[in-house]
Amino acid sequence: TTSAECAGVVAPRDFITLNRVERARGAIVVGGAALVDDDVYPDRPNVVRGRGGPSGWVIADDGNGGTILTYVINSDLRGWLSRRLVDLAISSVLLRFDAALRAYLLGCRRASAPTGSAATSR
Repeated sequence: TTSAECAGVVAPRDFITLNRVERARGAIVVGGAALVDDDVYPDRPNVVRGRGGPSGWVIADDGNGGTILTYVINSDLRGWLSRRLVDLAISSVLLRFDAALRAYLLGCRRASAPTGSAATSR
């Protein structure tokens, strides 16, 4: 479930997605597709059920000791929202995700660094 975005103008959304993870050509590929509404996951009050089209991640080595993360998103947030508002909401979510992922990975790097050595960030 996402949080409200754009000062609450975009209500929280939830998505039901099935993901598959595979290795392909030296990369990790995570592909996702939306599941149809299901009685197991009924709609929730005050949350709009979004629709996810084919989406996914590709996580690959950049050849220089780093990683390239590509995220393809294809979502229908549903509701009466302007394209500009949707773009602002999605970009805001992705920027927060990027910051959280970087912080998490830096924490992992620091936790795994041998005692007395400094972990660097890329």
